[in-house]
Amino acid sequence: DASTKEFITYKILFFGAALLVLWYFPAWFAELGGSGRSEAMEALSASFWLLVDPLFVLTVGSVGYRLWARG
Repeated sequence: DASTKEFITYKILFFGAALLVLWYFPAWFAELGGSGRSEAMEALSASFWLLVDPLFVLTVGSVGYRLWARG
């Protein structure tokens, strides 16, 4: 059914965006207070942002497109 597929798609986008926000904010606050971090933590932080930034663009772009197409 088309409405079920649409419902599941919207739920996946919503929970994906919520998970990304929950993943983003603790790392962002840790980045702001980054005194006393080792080089290994700096490397892990850099790789984290390389993963989060594209996921953020894809998630927000997809949600925005869906909202615009429905309006």
